[in-house]
Amino acid sequence: MKRTVMSLKPILLGLIILIFTSCNTNNQNEELPMLYGKWIWVQSSGGIDGSTITPKENEPVKILRFVKPDKIESYIGDSLISSRSFKLKKDLSIYSADSLYFIIDGTSSFPKAIFRLTENTLSLADNFYDGFSELYHRIDE
Repeated sequence: MKRTVMSLKPILLGLIILIFTSCNTNNQNEELPMLYGKWIWVQSSGGIDGSTITPKENEPVKILRFVKPDKIESYIGDSLISSRSFKLKKDLSIYSADSLYFIIDGTSSFPKAIFRLTENTLSLADNFYDGFSELYHRIDE
């Protein structure tokens, strides 16, 4: 009996190592490298009336800054308004048959969907009808 238990130890140890090394620990925040950087707000549109809001002349503009690995900063002009952690989660949305990434930062019960992300354009949207979408353009750091 003692010999059987001793011969099972290497097998059990191997199984434990296999289980821990096969777990997916991929940080989804690393899957969208274009997200990181500074983004200036260009416009918001939507709502029940479909209105469009743009920055007013000579007023400070909202800026989002995504900092690796998991921080988002909000500015009005040069003034830091908030700094918080965020994570990305891929989920179903009303905008596409494919899953989209959502920004989850703990400040809203409605995470923003990343509707469009290119080198110079970021579109965030509420994932419900009559919600708003926000358009940002990349700016130099």
